[in-house]
Amino acid sequence: MLEQVAEVIRKNTAIGCTGCRYCTTECPKQIAIPDYFGLYNNLKRLKNTAYMYNQKVYYSWSNGNTKRIAEHLAEGIGADITRIDTVQPYEGSYDEVVSQGQREVNKGYKPPIKPIDVDLSQYDGVAIGTPTWWYTMAPAVHTFLDKADLTGKTVIPFMTNGGWPGHVIKDMKKEVTKDE
Repeated sequence: MLEQVAEVIRKNTAIGCTGCRYCTTECPKQIAIPDYFGLYNNLKRLKNTAYMYNQKVYYSWSNGNTKRIAEHLAEGIGADITRIDTVQPYEGSYDEVVSQGQREVNKGYKPPIKPIDVDLSQYDGVAIGTPTWWYTMAPAVHTFLDKADLTGKTVIPFMTNGGWPGHVIKDMKKEVTKDE
């Protein structure tokens, strides 16, 4: 029996991780590596679950990290992928965009986003990714979560950060559950 259980775990775990967080304390960027491994493993398990037959991965603007994570997740679980874009693109250097982002977050600004031509009713679950912008989600993701009907969906938020995760996941969960 024990061998059967071990085999099920092996089949449903893409990346073995004990969650000890040793790698996090040793990581010079303080990246929450076990969280990402756990997210990937959870998505893999969901892919192998009968009710989770169709998934969507969304992500927002970043310097490339969020996009790469979203692409890996989509590929790993066989999901579709869509980018959340603002109507007015962020332009300028990285530092200029970061400054603009800080102003938008401080004001609670939710920028208009381009229409996303996807029928969410066709998906059982969505993974939504965002870079951390001043300790919270990117304003475009806030706009998306405010407008999207995620009723009855399994929502898996994920985030990237340059050194401090802030309260991004907490804020995303709060936004997703605001109407429940």
